[in-house]
Amino acid sequence: MIDVQNQAGLNDIDIDKVGVSDVCYPIEVLDKKSKKQGTTACINMYVDLPSHFRGTHMSRFIEFN
Repeated sequence: MIDVQNQAGLNDIDIDKVGVSDVCYPIEVLDKKSKKQGTTACINMYVDLPSHFRGTHMSRFIEFN
């Protein structure tokens, strides 16, 4: 079986922006009295993708503690 993933790409095109948008994620922030408050962050996550890279693992954008 041919390993297509490791073959050279046919196009030499950089992608300016690849990613995900409108990701809502629970976070904790400190208020003025240094107390924690729970809220939800809605964010966009993008990277540039030069032509010599095959892709990005968008599942790695979010880090779980």
